[in-house]
Amino acid sequence: MDAKLAFHICFGNRFGRGRFQRTYANYFPGVLDARADQFVLEFASRELSEIDKAGEWLRDRELGAGLIDVKSFYPETPEDVADRIRRVLKHFRPEQVWINPDCGFGWSPRYMCNQKIQTMAAGAKLAREELGRG
Repeated sequence: MDAKLAFHICFGNRFGRGRFQRTYANYFPGVLDARADQFVLEFASRELSEIDKAGEWLRDRELGAGLIDVKSFYPETPEDVADRIRRVLKHFRPEQVWINPDCGFGWSPRYMCNQKIQTMAAGAKLAREELGRG
């Protein structure tokens, strides 16, 4: 079987903000021993904090970049998402990057989920067009 192994690090707390310092520095480089092909990390809710460090930690791995904040009712725009993608691409090669929400939408209202997923797709399309890959 040919499968990709992705490892998600979630800061948790579905009812609000975290109760501890939300940093990946406590996990890396040790978590790289997991031998995952891709690390799925939250960035939208943290204003892309540590994206530069993630670029160093994950030089030879893929990044599942959380670019939609699932805990916020702020309705991101496609331009917001495209801007976040541009910021990620300052530290990663395009072929290394997958975009996704920060975490699951399990506790979010369905109307919000639909809007955010559509916006994520539209933002990715904008970024691809800028890269000439649209």
